[in-house]
Amino acid sequence: MLRKTLIVLVFAGLFASGTLYFGSQCAAGLLRQQGKRAFLRNNLVASFQSYERARAAGGGPERLAVDVVEVLLFGLDQAEAGIEIDLPLTGDGSLALAHRLL
Repeated sequence: MLRKTLIVLVFAGLFASGTLYFGSQCAAGLLRQQGKRAFLRNNLVASFQSYERARAAGGGPERLAVDVVEVLLFGLDQAEAGIEIDLPLTGDGSLALAHRLL
């Protein structure tokens, strides 16, 4: 009886941990998609925040690092061209973070 209970508990624990892992990956993917949509709407601050939340949720760090660098450099490029845009970070902060992520 004890052996059957132990087997059921181990199985339930493994099932719960797998569900939590894949649930967090799904949430990170949805947050990344929100960031992409905000980027395409030219809302760089919301895009940056969504990518940071996706990274905190456990999303793929390499893919999200590339996305964040894309947002930062795109914002700096638009600001340099004279377009009024809200930047997620200041110019020096953006460059420092982009160098660190790359």
